[in-house]
Order: sequence, then C-alpha cells, then structure tokens
Amino acid sequence: MIRSLVLIVVLGLAASTRLHRGRPLHKHGMLGEPRSTSRHSFGEAEIRWHTQRMNHFDPADRRTWKQRYMVNDEFYREGGPVFLLLGGEGEASISWVEKNTHVMLMAKKHNALVFQLEHRFYGQSRPTSDLSTENLVYLSSEQALADAAHFRNVITNRRNLSPDAKWVVFGGSYSGSLAAWFKLKYPHLAVGAVASSAPLLAIIDFQDYVRVVRDSLGSSCSAKVKDGFQALQVKAARRSSWPDIDNEFKTCVPFDGYNSLNLQNFFQTIAGNFEGIVQYNKDQRMEGRTNISIDDLCRLMENAPTPLEGLASVNDLLLESTDSKCLDYDYAKFVREMRNVSYSSVAAEGGRQWTYQTCVEFGFFQSSDAEDQPFGDLFPVELFIQQCRDIFDDFFDQSMLDNAIFRTNTEYGGQQPKLTNVTFPNGSIDPWHALSILKNLSDSVTAHFIEGTAHCADMYPPSAEDDETLTAGRQKIEAEVAKWLQ
Repeated sequence: MIRSLVLIVVLGLAASTRLHRGRPLHKHGMLGEPRSTSRHSFGEAEIRWHTQRMNHFDPADRRTWKQRYMVNDEFYREGGPVFLLLGGEGEASISWVEKNTHVMLMAKKHNALVFQLEHRFYGQSRPTSDLSTENLVYLSSEQALADAAHFRNVITNRRNLSPDAKWVVFGGSYSGSLAAWFKLKYPHLAVGAVASSAPLLAIIDFQDYVRVVRDSLGSSCSAKVKDGFQALQVKAARRSSWPDIDNEFKTCVPFDGYNSLNLQNFFQTIAGNFEGIVQYNKDQRMEGRTNISIDDLCRLMENAPTPLEGLASVNDLLLESTDSKCLDYDYAKFVREMRNVSYSSVAAEGGRQWTYQTCVEFGFFQSSDAEDQPFGDLFPVELFIQQCRDIFDDFFDQSMLDNAIFRTNTEYGGQQPKLTNVTFPNGSIDPWHALSILKNLSDSVTAHFIEGTAHCADMYPPSAEDDETLTAGRQKIEAEVAKWLQ
C-alpha cells in the first residue's frame, strides 16, 4: 500500500508554535496532527485518489484533477454509517483515521466506515501546476464543499454503499466551518455534522481574537504583558535603544523603528508568542508539541525583574522550543517567500493558500485595534490588508475584500445559519470561539462551550490529563452523533 504521512504573522517558517493568520506554520495547519495515547490499533488506513472537477460551477469546464483521500474500514459492518472527516488548510494527516482520535473512537462504537478528504490545493491534492494567483481562483470554500458532495456520491456508488447509509461530516477549525456549511448547502447528503472550533462569521478586523487571548492569560498575567508592551513601545521610539532590542529579543535583522512594516511585524511577532501558546494550550497535538503552556508563559512574566524582561524571556523560550537562532520578523523577506508559487516552496505548505483564502473570503485579521487588550496598538488591521496587496498585488484591492466578507456571510449565514443536526464544540481558551456558535440555535443545532480547553481539543485522543469538562464535552458530542444515527 502506498503510504504518505497532512494573521498573526511570524516569519520563522519552521516555528510550529507560531502563527500566520491563526494558522501554525507547519504543513498540517490549524488542526495539526494528533498524538496517540493508546497502544490499541485502530486499523491501517489506505490512501487513494479521487477524480474531481476543476470547477464544479461551470459545466463547460471539463478539466479534472486527482484529490487525495484516506479510508479506514477496520470497524465497518455492512449497513453501518459513514464518517467523513473534511480536510482544512493543511496536508491531511493519516493519523486522524488511524489513531484513537475522537472520530475513530466513535467509528469503533458505531461500526462506521471512515474517510478523510484532503482539501484542494493543500497537501498532495493539487488541481493546478502551481499556486499562481490565476490558479488560486479555484481555491474556495464553495469549491471544497462541492468536492465533498461529489466525493460522497461517487464513493456511495463505487463501494456499493446503501443509498440509505447515514453520513456524518466532521471537521475542526476551518474544516469545522466546512462541516457545518456542508450540512447547510447539501442537507440531503448527511444526517449531521460535528463542527469543532469552527469560525462561521467572516470579519475583516477580528479584534476579539486578542481579547480572548487576554482573558485566557488571566488578569494578573495580562497586566504584566500590557506593561511589557508599553515599555517595549517606549523603547522602540528611541533610536538609541534599538541595539538593546536586538540584544534582548535576538532579532535576525537590526531593529529599525523607521521601517513601519518591520516595526508592525515585530510587535505582532512578540504578541504571537502568546497567541500561539494560548490557541493550543495543553492540547494533544503530535507535530509542534512543545509542552509549553499558558502557565509557563505567565510564570516567566510574574518572575521576571521587569515586564519587558518577561517578554524577552518568553521570546527566548519560544526560540529555544523551535530551534530558532534568532527572531525573524523581516517583512520584505516574508512577502518574497509568500509570493513563491511553486509547490516545492515552504509557503506552499499552506501559508500562501491560507493567506489567499483570508484575503478573498474570510478576513480573520487578528489586529491590535481593540483598546482593551494588552498588546499595544502597533499591528493594526491595515498591516494585514497591506500583506494582501503585496502578496497578490496583481489581484487584490480593498473593495474586493469588503465584497468578499459580505458575500461569505450572505452565502453561509454568519452566526445565524439555518441548520439542522449540527453540533458546535468550542473551548473557552480558544480565541476562535468568538466567531463560532456558543449557544443552542435550536433543539437540533447545539453548542458545547467547554471550559478550560483550547482549539479543537475535543477532536484529539483522550488523555488521563484531560479536564473533566473536556471528557464531558466529548460525551455530549457522542450523544448527538448517536441521536442522528438512530
């Protein structure tokens, strides 16, 4: 069997604990790769390829391409349900359908056939020869949903599945949004959807992101961070202090307060040290796992002689954890890397594609524009819009972004979608919960707000270290799925 193992802007592209527009800078994207805590086998998945249309919305366009998917039939019994795990903004990891992830635990319980479908333009699912802007017009949530619908119907026939087989769709983070939207756009093709940590509201200036980071750090720690950023801004305004900043934060290029884009990028990078850890606090990811938690960051802030030295200590910890020799925040370098259209580039691991989707569909720009947050005011929403211009300068303008946000929310309904049989798990620590569903919309559209957990925590393998709230959250999800399968 052939086997293969799937804006916050920070420019050290190897640093998986750092984020680019909320996406960790490694190939598996926001959902990451699960870390197994079980010795029990959940079967060996098989990798296969499915022929897709390039453009589902133009019948005259007959171009096709090969989409990668994984299938695990270890627990399947004839007449059982089918679970479809949708891929998101990264390479699909086969671990999700081989280890004791929550979806596989439920598959074992219900004798389900399990598929994972990799998202177009990510991982090995490459519809075009490169990632040029003219090719990326075929990268959209709508095309991805149509891919899933086509896959579902073709697979039903190919595997001689019963036309009455009950399909349940799963996803986390962006793919969680896709799971909910699949049930919205194709309600006849699935009996239910689990949309974990799914942002549903497209928004240009996502100010609540840093507000949730503030709350997740706690009042005492957040106050220290705020004092540190205020001191750092004062220092950044004095040219004589720039060499000290280079020393304290181990910068890759000399600090220059006159370079406005580098200045903004620097401050966003330092804020990203906190944002990345908060988003994935105490999760069960395999890739990028550093065991650094909110507690560790706040301990450094509390014990440092000054808040500014605390920021430097946190930065040292993140550099060490990612084997980075220096803090790379050079804006021009970032743009050069993100403009590379080759699938062999580092940006093609998902950074360029996700940037494109945020620029033309979702926004999600995690700025410092909110006044009631601790990270200063030096990475405004204009920084993210400028990135879109610089990376896609032959394509992007402000009116396109405004229209895109309006269109996305019109298409899917924002935080008031007309759905049935969808459940929305979210963690209280996860900044993305601010754009999701936190209260039941109806008897069949439920929300599970899990205190003390982070991004997509419910999807990972259970651990003895899990809080009772997370265990209870998983049980509620299982009850919803069981109800749909009755």
